[in-house]
Amino acid sequence: MKTDFQRGTLWTRVVETQQRAIDQAALRPIPTSFEILQDGQVSFLIRVVQHLADKPWGSPGTVLQTPHGNPFLPYDPALFVADAGARHVCLLNKFNVVDHHLLIVTRDFVHQDGALHPEDFSAWWHCLVEYESLGFYNGGVRAGASQPHRHLQLIPLPLHDLGPPVPIEPILDLDCPRPRFSASDDRVPFDHALVRVPSGDDGGSQQMGNNLHRLYGELLDLTGIAATRQPDGRLGGAYNLLLTRQWMLLVPRRVEHFAGISLNAMAFAGTFLARDDEQRERLRRQGPMAALSFVAGRS
Repeated sequence: MKTDFQRGTLWTRVVETQQRAIDQAALRPIPTSFEILQDGQVSFLIRVVQHLADKPWGSPGTVLQTPHGNPFLPYDPALFVADAGARHVCLLNKFNVVDHHLLIVTRDFVHQDGALHPEDFSAWWHCLVEYESLGFYNGGVRAGASQPHRHLQLIPLPLHDLGPPVPIEPILDLDCPRPRFSASDDRVPFDHALVRVPSGDDGGSQQMGNNLHRLYGELLDLTGIAATRQPDGRLGGAYNLLLTRQWMLLVPRRVEHFAGISLNAMAFAGTFLARDDEQRERLRRQGPMAALSFVAGRS
């Protein structure tokens, strides 16, 4: 069995697979309208679902359940993009809000609530360096995880064209070579731990996976989530994780919803999905920063 894709080919595979999946009606994109909502220094992208009555929905990056339960065992072969090492496969998100939304899924069932492994980071990084993209992970139901089978996610950058590639970046202190915890304040209204990613990929994906896993462990320690580890290896504390080629951000989560709106890791990147115009109006009135402040923190 071939267990990898050739370097420099993943983006072409994603584009070609998406077109085939659309032609075969295997992909069910969720149509949205969008607007930019400025709050402080961040230009948030707000998407609003269209034609909700006949479409499933969730936060940007949601992986929705199928009538048969786990959509990954077995996965739909029409959504298969490539193998990513011996333990992961790359699949398209069947119900995508954003084009070319890639999932890096464990071949065997591994729980989404468990701490990530070095192999997870190796597969994730191997895909992330193929094209400009944002990786994100929803660790637990309170963090917006809708599917218990482990899946890391990847969305092309930029998220919109009216600011930095990841809208939240203007308020983050990205010059942090060592993992650092910051409590909520006027500038960043949510607890978080942040670290700059070591530059270069000279050691290959396996070495980078080990390096990223070590940094991730330190972020878990700083936020107190590591202390919630249970005897079966699952974590009692929920969190969102964002990964780019330059930085890694971990946000502990207190609750999933703000004013009835489900938030996952993409909210901390600077993009929200409203179910309807009423939810969009709530975000306009109260502000995206208030939403982030409400759902984040250590319970």
